[in-house]
Amino acid sequence: MIVKPKSWPYLVSIVIILALLIITQAPTVNVLIILNCLIGIVTVLSAKVSLLSLWSLVSNYTYLNVVHYYFASNGYGLLALTDKSSLHILEMSKYLLILNLSLLFWSMFTMFSSREDDLLKTYSFEALEKNNSRQFINFACLVAIACSIIEFPRLPFTSVSSAARFATLLPGTGWNHLALIAMLFLLPSLKHSKQVKWTYIFVIFWFLSHGERVDMIGFLILLLFLYLKNHKITISTLIKSIVVALIIFLVFSYIGERRGGADNITLGSLFEKLFKQNTASDVGYVFNISCDYIKKYPLTHGKLLIFYLEQIIPDLAIPSVQNCGDIFLGARYAYPGGAYILTEPLLYFGVLGVFIIPNVYLGLIYMFLKNKRQYKFYVYIFLGATVLRYVWYGMEYIETALVWFIPFFYYLYHKRVKVKFS
Repeated sequence: MIVKPKSWPYLVSIVIILALLIITQAPTVNVLIILNCLIGIVTVLSAKVSLLSLWSLVSNYTYLNVVHYYFASNGYGLLALTDKSSLHILEMSKYLLILNLSLLFWSMFTMFSSREDDLLKTYSFEALEKNNSRQFINFACLVAIACSIIEFPRLPFTSVSSAARFATLLPGTGWNHLALIAMLFLLPSLKHSKQVKWTYIFVIFWFLSHGERVDMIGFLILLLFLYLKNHKITISTLIKSIVVALIIFLVFSYIGERRGGADNITLGSLFEKLFKQNTASDVGYVFNISCDYIKKYPLTHGKLLIFYLEQIIPDLAIPSVQNCGDIFLGARYAYPGGAYILTEPLLYFGVLGVFIIPNVYLGLIYMFLKNKRQYKFYVYIFLGATVLRYVWYGMEYIETALVWFIPFFYYLYHKRVKVKFS
């Protein structure tokens, strides 16, 4: 396998880093933290604007929330209540190092990023917009608005309990993803269609006014991602992107604090959330108890895979999606919800799972991107928009959309929705 020419500086850097790791033999926590940060940076520099970069940024950001608590004793939620003696920071650092090296491998030794670029160049928004018929736009806008209301059937800014916040107007747990997918299919028409613009404004407002951040953060990440994909990366572009990302972070942190009942919110307290972010801290805590679980209990050896196959059937009877964290961790630990991207691999097969399962996912995506198809374009941007969902909550949170919703919308898109709206 030949290394891409532009990757040689990164390869030399990583050889030096690994040499230092070998020399230290039994690396300390500090060494592993530095290694993870360096390899994460090298991965982003090598992959540039890529799903690999998103995986690296989100997984390492979660880890940094744990690192911040480890050094500063300042955390959020259950992580802040975790005694330092129960914090498996050494094991977490080693497992994340495996993931980081895997991402670096796919970045440097494959054409992963090139295949992404080819797909986006082939299916530009200008070309796709011509295929968005008026009937399809009407239908997709209606679905996006209707599903938003079904997912959150209450007046905006209504204060409700955590349980009531997830009570939907109709049975099921995929209404938010159905709204998101409708928005993704409308994306090529966003620039020139007022109807699509107003639909976007309504859906984003409706989600945020009901305290739901993850889906809309993911969608805004996708927009920023596509912007960087379509522009030459310069210092000016990077500064603008960082400023936009920071503003998004502060706004969504404010929404999260208000949802949690906080009244005295200052700009300083919001900046403090950079390394004490609520959801990232909770998921970092889940990563920690996953490490604890495999020390105390038998590995599950993929017992939940059959359950996930059952979950592919549209979820009309089960009130909420369950994952390995809900079933195994929730029964033994104080559990905030969620499943870090390494939680399932650890619970299934331990360190072997960390080597195998993420690389299987990456290999499947790599093969999927091999041939350029319009259908693959929509799956690809969906994976970009939902990166927080599957890195923080598990792959089962997107499987129904991948198996049912996207094919359904693509079929209607392909047929141009031959429906008359009276």
